[in-house]
Amino acid sequence: MTARNLWRILLAALGISVVVVTAFILGRPPTADDPNASSPDATATPHASVGAPAGGGEAWWVVTPDPADGSPVVHVGTLGGAETATIALAGRGAPAAARPQPLIPRVVGTTGGLVVTLAGDGSDSVLSAVVASTGEERELHRSPDLIIDAGIGGDSLFFLTADGHSGEPLALWRIPLPDGGVPEPVPGVLDEGAGAAIRLAAVADWITELLVSDDGAVVGVHRCVRLRCELRAANLDTAESWQIELEFGTGPVAIFDGFAVLQPACVDVDCRVELLDLATGERIPAPTAHQGPVFDVAVVAAPRPAIVTTADGPLLAPGRGPIAVEVLDIASLEIRSIVVDLGSLVLPTRWGSQAGLELPPATILIIGSPPAVGDQVPDDAYYVLDIGDGSVLRVPELGTFSVNG
Repeated sequence: MTARNLWRILLAALGISVVVVTAFILGRPPTADDPNASSPDATATPHASVGAPAGGGEAWWVVTPDPADGSPVVHVGTLGGAETATIALAGRGAPAAARPQPLIPRVVGTTGGLVVTLAGDGSDSVLSAVVASTGEERELHRSPDLIIDAGIGGDSLFFLTADGHSGEPLALWRIPLPDGGVPEPVPGVLDEGAGAAIRLAAVADWITELLVSDDGAVVGVHRCVRLRCELRAANLDTAESWQIELEFGTGPVAIFDGFAVLQPACVDVDCRVELLDLATGERIPAPTAHQGPVFDVAVVAAPRPAIVTTADGPLLAPGRGPIAVEVLDIASLEIRSIVVDLGSLVLPTRWGSQAGLELPPATILIIGSPPAVGDQVPDDAYYVLDIGDGSVLRVPELGTFSVNG
């Protein structure tokens, strides 16, 4: 059992949303011939906001399991259009102890009409991009080294290579988007002289993950071997670098200029999201207007960094709504509440999400259902939430899902 799996099991026992979200099994996105695509539930949704997708060709993706072996199959298309590609993601055959799932194979993200994936091809790791409007697949980079994680920032794709047996990070690279190119080494994060804790030698349970700021200016590597963890980060514009020890179970969920957002392991009420000052190592609980733990969190980068939480954790069962959501402006630490006209609401996490799309500023993707009416049991589906006014828009291209078990 890997350390990450142990962490997930512990969190599952405490009701953390990252595991709740992964309990869902997605259905294939509806097609034009699918009667569910035009069902009353698919259209009877709250009003669309100004910032919601307009169906103008934004890329979307959905992962479903292959019926034969359960391996991930990625469906790609555009909002307002049809599915354009179906791609099976294969692993590269590395030893199971050397790659913490679900890091690879997986979808890295979307940008500029592309859906970027990380998978394998024989003994190589492969970064690819699917042009959502046409379904064309482009190979961005192929490496004989194990690419353990990747992230999109600005106009670059960053990726982290690691030793396939010990899990030791080898190098951090970036290539330009949308076409790829010769990898350029990223300085300041894995450089010699910055300390050796991140390179603990062991074939053991471990976690290695990459974090990239939305603009690509700040990158970080979170590394754990057994119960020893640290976060290394660097600002590529200023050449500042940081190395901070973290206790096992506390995971960074986002990184920005000067700080990171941490989600600690939860014990009873000790579940508050924290802000980590990279320069000083100081950690403060994220302010909240309500009492009690914060189990569920999403992070918005633009137009200003913000943390989005639900006051009562993931609300799974169909309810009558509405639901109160908090938005914390990270720079000012000001909190405001918005009301969302849904009967259930879950914030997908970095590792829990099985679908995604290109989003305009000040919006996030959520899982929810319309308010229940009488004995009605509405379908759970994907919505875009505008954190400015709380309005939501159903995204039928991403389909529906049901709880497994």
